[in-house]
Amino acid sequence: MTIRSHIPYALLFLTLTLASGCSTVEDCGGACGDGTICDTETGQCVLNDCNGSCGPGTVCDSTTGQCVLDDEDSTTSDASCTVDSDCNDATLRCSDGACVEKCDGVVCLEPGEVCDASTGFCVGGSGCTADDECDEGFACVDSECRGGPFADCSVVSCQETLNCISSDFGDFCFEACTTTDECPLNQTCIQENGTFRDIYANHCLFNNCRPGGDQIGFVQDSEYGGACDANGTLDGWCVGPFPGADGDPVGVCVGVDGARQPGESCDLTAGHDSPDACDGGLCFEETLTCRETCSLFDDTLCQEGSVCIPIWTEHGACFPTEPVELAAIGESCGPNAGALRCVEGAGCGPRGFQDGAENICMAYCLTDRTSGSPGSCDEGICTGYTQNNPTIGVCLVD
Repeated sequence: MTIRSHIPYALLFLTLTLASGCSTVEDCGGACGDGTICDTETGQCVLNDCNGSCGPGTVCDSTTGQCVLDDEDSTTSDASCTVDSDCNDATLRCSDGACVEKCDGVVCLEPGEVCDASTGFCVGGSGCTADDECDEGFACVDSECRGGPFADCSVVSCQETLNCISSDFGDFCFEACTTTDECPLNQTCIQENGTFRDIYANHCLFNNCRPGGDQIGFVQDSEYGGACDANGTLDGWCVGPFPGADGDPVGVCVGVDGARQPGESCDLTAGHDSPDACDGGLCFEETLTCRETCSLFDDTLCQEGSVCIPIWTEHGACFPTEPVELAAIGESCGPNAGALRCVEGAGCGPRGFQDGAENICMAYCLTDRTSGSPGSCDEGICTGYTQNNPTIGVCLVD
């Protein structure tokens, strides 16, 4: 502050004038210089500090003896500082020896962010003007990014049609329902059954499945790649496995009770029994096309002109092959690894997985199977084929 920065100079001035006595307030015989007045009780010249009567935000004008606004920096504290706590105000911080507002000079860059006066940090950041400004699964509502189904509602608000439910698993947004017909194909409407899962009653929840089910009624007993109960009896397909929240693998039962046939277009948002859902197959996001489901090593074949591509361990879907004569195991499959040019049960890749080697058809296998069991290699060593599905491999031979 102006008066504080000048104090050392004023004190130096006083040491030069205090030797001169004074007797009147008006001029002390002309002995007192600028910024000082005569103390008639002591007969000495002293600093004109307006008798200490100036309040916060004001300073003493030593030439007039009046308190005036401190127009140099109205946001600066009346005291010097070395640390923030010296400012005695949660909204102030110490900067270059002076207390200033914590938000002074702070620029928030994200939409909707504002500076928190008590911390000086930008908070919020959920502001938006369109859905594409929000993360996947969120929507822009009233200039705020709001969570969709299963979004963490401990940090954001749910969309208006969803409810935030708190449990031991966390706080998440759920879609309300009365029957499973109102839920997406991979979800079911939870009904009260007198257990702890009643907290989710009348809300859509993933319809999980796996061999053996679970002990608490959240996971139905179904084989991966087998039939499961989606919205009725055995009207779904158990897709999986995936890593489960309890540490064990788990799948999800997806309804296959639509009307669209393999190869026809489909709608990912279609519900149960929808004419836009797939009949006996799954809708794939990349092409929005229905694909027939399949599993390797079970002696079933895809329709002519397509082969089974494993996606979840040995389970997957039938994809159309290229319009060429399919190569047998061990034969060349062309210049592009991964091309659909091999017979059923084989994948196209470089011989021995060596860079620059010829691409050949190699038999699929499962890396966790013992010799002689379904999915093991008749010849060669089963070697992982893709990081996205580490259990599936191909049989490498010399």
